[in-house]
Amino acid sequence: MADLLILLRRIASYCWTKALHCLNGEDYDLQSKDNIGYQKGTLSIAAVHDHYPPHEFVQVVSASSLTFLGIYDGHMGYQASTYVCENILNHVLNLAERSKMVSEHVLGEAIVATESGYQELVRASNDPNGAFSTVGSCCLIAILWKNRIFLANLGDSEAVVGRFRLNKMIAVPLNSIHNTRSFDERNRVNEKKSRFYYESDPLFRPLLSSEPETFSYILEDDDNFLIVASHGFWAHLSKDEAVHIVHNYPRMGIAARLVNRAMNKALIIERSWRPTMGRGHPDDMTVVVIFMDWKIRAPAGSAGVYLSVRSSEDGRLIEDKITDDDSMVGEHLRRLGDLNTMLELDKIAARNERRSARRQLRADLGFLV
Repeated sequence: MADLLILLRRIASYCWTKALHCLNGEDYDLQSKDNIGYQKGTLSIAAVHDHYPPHEFVQVVSASSLTFLGIYDGHMGYQASTYVCENILNHVLNLAERSKMVSEHVLGEAIVATESGYQELVRASNDPNGAFSTVGSCCLIAILWKNRIFLANLGDSEAVVGRFRLNKMIAVPLNSIHNTRSFDERNRVNEKKSRFYYESDPLFRPLLSSEPETFSYILEDDDNFLIVASHGFWAHLSKDEAVHIVHNYPRMGIAARLVNRAMNKALIIERSWRPTMGRGHPDDMTVVVIFMDWKIRAPAGSAGVYLSVRSSEDGRLIEDKITDDDSMVGEHLRRLGDLNTMLELDKIAARNERRSARRQLRADLGFLV
């Protein structure tokens, strides 16, 4: 009964928002947030949802020099992507605190831990045909720290760096994708057929793979921005076109501009298919543009920059007010800030240790001479 009430509330909220946009003459409900400041630059976020309740969620949490980003693209329902959005950052923080480091492997392990938790939830529901057991979610998560990007991906969302080199803007993909449109992925599935089939429990049969791929990237001087987006966006806009749009237009409203460009292409396809194929609706789209001003020295007083932007249950983008340390958002920000402090101290300690070792080596060599 409680689940039914939650579903009805989500549908009512979504329909009300949709009606307001229709009254304003808009074809789709575009949500966006712009000029969101973080330690080394600004963010622009935009999302449009074709499903109700929305299946796709975005999450950006930043404290000091650490920024966490996640896009969770649900399939056949919202339950799995909602669960991932609510739980994966906890797993990232737990694993990072335990290992006293941030890496792409920590992110990959967090995806695996989140998947295990969701499977336990499905088993506990004891309903093989229920909503929780028949849905899934793609997941792309990243951490930005200093001049590093750590990334883990399971599904077909993608991250691209825009690099301006030799007076030319180029797109640098950071991850591969998991779907059957990928030649490498088709070959991998064909080579490991037995591994992808579990006759005893079809509910937990991965369609492609349940193992995330992890990546680490060191930013270069001419890397200007990062675009992270779900498959619904990349299906209609190429990486080269996306980076050129970001490069050539003002920052304000840039994520919304990207979504609008992709939606216009999707709607042209939809309207051309509709007479013969019914509704060929565009997919949900989520885009995050992070401007890489990491080369700029942070201004005085900016060391304590905290932000949290996320999708609500009805698809709205919410910028949380950081006022309550006891809230889940406040807890995440506190732990992320503590993790950043620990990493900074470890970095200083390692640097001092190297200096001490060099001094000792010089002293030993001088003694030998």
